[in-house]
Amino acid sequence: MRRALAQCSARAVASLRDTANDGGRACTFLLLRGVKTQSNDLRAGAVFEDREGRLLEVLKYEHTHGQGRASGFVTLEARDLRNGAKRVERLRPSDTVERVILDETEYTFLFTEGNKVTAMHPDTFEQVELPRSVLGDAAAFLSEGCRLTVCSFGTEVLTASLPEFVEVEVANSRPSMKVCGHFCSLQKCGSSD
Repeated sequence: MRRALAQCSARAVASLRDTANDGGRACTFLLLRGVKTQSNDLRAGAVFEDREGRLLEVLKYEHTHGQGRASGFVTLEARDLRNGAKRVERLRPSDTVERVILDETEYTFLFTEGNKVTAMHPDTFEQVELPRSVLGDAAAFLSEGCRLTVCSFGTEVLTASLPEFVEVEVANSRPSMKVCGHFCSLQKCGSSD
């Protein structure tokens, strides 16, 4: 426990002392949060917290070597997980950032009500309401019983995603027929064949 406390940032240790009576759950979360890493160790997909407290996910990583005695720099293209804005960060290789480990939890979709999506944890039967905006365009493919992967930071839900493949049924479409070697609708074909 002492070794783990020594690795935490000063802010995490102060929070750890305040929440020590929480049964250990908050302690585990804060120990995962307080890991510092150098900017040249970040790669695409890594999530870190910048100096202003924004949670950023690295989209592109580029390390440029300096010339002569000048040191190089690291250019990161990152997406803010809270509002979706993209940013370009330019850091020295020796700069440290705080790595963040997001919690990924599987839920089962139940129903949609307005702009809220209700999902249930399959083991604990805990129901959570998520804003429909965290799913983005994938919200159109929700069906009862499908699995959702929810990424959260503490109690804040950041993103949610559907499985990679979803089985859907086409409800209706315009009829088509084969005319003059093309698949055309019932309207007159404009091809010269």
